[in-house]
Amino acid sequence: MAEILYNQEKEVDLISGKFDYTEFIDGKLKLKIIGNTSTSSGESVIPPMTSNITPSPFVASASSIFNNDWNAWKAFNGSVATNMDRWASNEIAPQWLKIDLGQEKRIKEYAITIINADSPQNPKAWTFEGSKDDINWEVIHSISDEPNWSAGEKRRYLVNHIDSFRYYRVTILENFGNTICTIGELELFEELIVPLYNSDGVVEYGPLDLGFYLYEIKYLSTIREIPQGADIKIYTSTSNDRINYSDWSLIDEDGRITSPQGRYIKIKVELIGKFVENKRTIYSF
Repeated sequence: MAEILYNQEKEVDLISGKFDYTEFIDGKLKLKIIGNTSTSSGESVIPPMTSNITPSPFVASASSIFNNDWNAWKAFNGSVATNMDRWASNEIAPQWLKIDLGQEKRIKEYAITIINADSPQNPKAWTFEGSKDDINWEVIHSISDEPNWSAGEKRRYLVNHIDSFRYYRVTILENFGNTICTIGELELFEELIVPLYNSDGVVEYGPLDLGFYLYEIKYLSTIREIPQGADIKIYTSTSNDRINYSDWSLIDEDGRITSPQGRYIKIKVELIGKFVENKRTIYSF
């Protein structure tokens, strides 16, 4: 709640203002939502695994494993700190690595991390597939000629698919040598639908009578809970007869009112939304 401070507090009624591209929701002034957009979750939907079946309900499996030191769950343990933090097959390509999420999720993006640089075991061509029943599989993304990897390198891939699946797997079709296959970490990022807001909006409040005997007004109190990255500008306009008002004047950074002194004051708030830029690295060689 914005307040004019003098000998007593004068409150501004936020609800009864004139709104342009803003809304008053749950006691808060917000920019109006104009639609939705799709993005990826910030963290993988798969928590760090400690075995092929823990934590529940996640289940990791693979077409083959070199031995238990490089079991399937090692590609979902949340680490690539050592050479042991990876899955390795016991056969040459094609080989697959699979995760059962326990429920259907729509995956927007996936990431593969490789431990060793320029290894013949690193994947070069693969398919990313989804299944609802672990029997019928659908290819939802594919790579045919990926360049070799740097040590510890992570690459992310967008999935342009609208369906949800319970099971996901990467099937390595070719690596950089006629040898076993390996993946350090496989992460899946769920699609999130987030609102799109107007870039800015203005709300203007009606005149506030400060009283006949009030000779000077100085400050507007701080407005709280401004989202990080967003901005807010507050203007005032004053009058002595409630007919002729001064031009809108921006308060300074200390909240000091810079418009001329007057018995009546109007307040205008301009909201400027936070700008978020989503960047994607595309591997093109």
